[in-house]
Amino acid sequence: VDLTSTAGAVRGGDIDAHGGVTVNGQTIALHDLTATLGPVSLNSATTLTGDALSTGGAATLAGGGDIDWTTFNIGGALGVSSSGGALTIGSATSGGGQTLASLGDLVFSRLTTTGIPGDPGNADLISTAGAVRGGDIDAHGGVTVNGETIALHDLTATLGPVALNSATTLTGDALSTGGAASLTAAADINWTTFSVGGALGVSSSGGTLTIGSATSGGGQTLASLGDLVFTHLTTTGIPGDPGNVDLTSTAGAVRGGDIDAHGGVTVNGRAIALHDLTATLGPVSLNSATTLTGDALSTGGAATLAAGGDIDWTTFTIGGALNISSSGGTLTIGSAMSGGGQTLASLGDLVFTHLTTTGIPGDPGNVDLTSTAGGVRGDAIDANGGVTIDAFGAIAIASLHARGGVNLSSQTALSLPAVTTGSGSIFDSPIINIGTIRPDAGVVGPFVLGFTGYRGAVGSELNVGIDGAPHVILSELREDNAQIVTDAKTFAIDAGYIVDTLGLITPYENLLMTNQTSRPVIGPDVQLFVPTYSFTLAQNIFLTTTSAFVVRYDGIAEIDDRPPGYGIFGASFVRDFDRQARDGDIPLILSTDEMGLPPSWRHAIWPNPILFGSPAQSATPGVPAVNLGGALTVGEEIWQLANDNGGLEIVVRRRNRP
Repeated sequence: VDLTSTAGAVRGGDIDAHGGVTVNGQTIALHDLTATLGPVSLNSATTLTGDALSTGGAATLAGGGDIDWTTFNIGGALGVSSSGGALTIGSATSGGGQTLASLGDLVFSRLTTTGIPGDPGNADLISTAGAVRGGDIDAHGGVTVNGETIALHDLTATLGPVALNSATTLTGDALSTGGAASLTAAADINWTTFSVGGALGVSSSGGTLTIGSATSGGGQTLASLGDLVFTHLTTTGIPGDPGNVDLTSTAGAVRGGDIDAHGGVTVNGRAIALHDLTATLGPVSLNSATTLTGDALSTGGAATLAAGGDIDWTTFTIGGALNISSSGGTLTIGSAMSGGGQTLASLGDLVFTHLTTTGIPGDPGNVDLTSTAGGVRGDAIDANGGVTIDAFGAIAIASLHARGGVNLSSQTALSLPAVTTGSGSIFDSPIINIGTIRPDAGVVGPFVLGFTGYRGAVGSELNVGIDGAPHVILSELREDNAQIVTDAKTFAIDAGYIVDTLGLITPYENLLMTNQTSRPVIGPDVQLFVPTYSFTLAQNIFLTTTSAFVVRYDGIAEIDDRPPGYGIFGASFVRDFDRQARDGDIPLILSTDEMGLPPSWRHAIWPNPILFGSPAQSATPGVPAVNLGGALTVGEEIWQLANDNGGLEIVVRRRNRP
């Protein structure tokens, strides 16, 4: 059937042709049209309308104005184009592809393609200056939609791919394809569900992006200018594509929702708030300009989180290394377990429940915590490697185990009830309170520790217990006051500096150092005095070897005093003072220590006035009541021992061996 109106309209009626149908007119308005073999070609200079079109072949409709057709049932391909108006279709089913185009709005109820040999059954919709509104699309091939605005219901493209491009908004319900899918819009995008066999790309260059759930074999790349919001994102991976997830909000927040990616996950936004995140292969990278929050993060690779504001995350299970940094806020973590090391940093307080590292090849599993302007607080750290913590505020950790040793620095205080660590550990803070330090099972040889004020300065207070190590060495001890309790058999201080007092309690002896006064004190087994504050000490069961001045010791103690150049066994001020006095004898009488070794402490008094007829020397202000001999000579050391309220001074000169 071939109908032509050169300058008028073609209006019908039904057409039922066994062959094909061709209609040309200034306007075409038909009811039902059937062309058994086809093809069908309808061409109108203006409008084109009809009810039902059915053909076993292909069908082409073109109009210069609006096109409005109710149903199509096409064996071959369907092409409908309005060069100057809108296109409105009820439903269209075709074996071949469908190409629908209009200047104005393109509206349909349902489009279906089944595919035929040589034609997979693609659907291609274009509205040059209007909206594309549907309706469902069920295409055996792929789907391409372009419009000023796109609003669809369900879209299925069995083979795929799918490409939706809108100059403004883009909305839809369900999208399913065996291939890849790409959605772009200049304004808001809102889509409910995706089921994509290949990769999924969704981008809003000027608006927000809101997604319900998206499942894809390939990776997912989602981007928006404004907020990016989703419920659940899942990738399973396909050959050549591990299934990464990449989310970016240029000027808005990223809010979810769970992510379950076979590959890695990268999220960038002004703010990030997620629920559970799994990246089987990894890595994971989360970067927020402000806050960053989440529940659970699990990955077989490494994970990096960075934010300009507060970070709050509940649990981490990381196969590689974990790095978290808040440059302008606090950092709060529930528990974190990683194979590699953990590096956590914040401007404000750094708070955690439990940190655990197990170590992986090439990474022992160190833990490094830094709080620039806050404190560090936690319940427990169990590190396969070492632990380094540096904080402006206090460091308070209930239980700390580091097989590789620790280095803890606080400008405020350390509070550590229980520490198990490797040798070589350093603790530096003005105030240090440690319940018990024990060596890790891997420590071989002496257990070496160091205690100072912040960054090596002199600390104010140290209280520590050291258990489980038969041999302990303090590489440095720099404190105003220190109290140490240990069960060690040997205990050494290589570089000591005590301004006020040091108390050292071992299973064998109780040592007391009083550097602000040398007055003898009853109670400790050994009392030491160092007016210059610097000293060395080695305690071996009952034997005390020290460069400090020995004020007194009891019967079980053994003393090896070490002035510069040699040692003196058994020396102490209390024991030697009366034995070394000269009771009126002109020649200086030297005493030896209890073990019969070389002279130790010596002093002299004025001649006895009864024996020698000379009067006793009276004390005068600023002059010792007991004259200890001539002027100080090179190689001698003078120690002030006591000054009572009556003004009596006793000064003992310790002479170095000539």
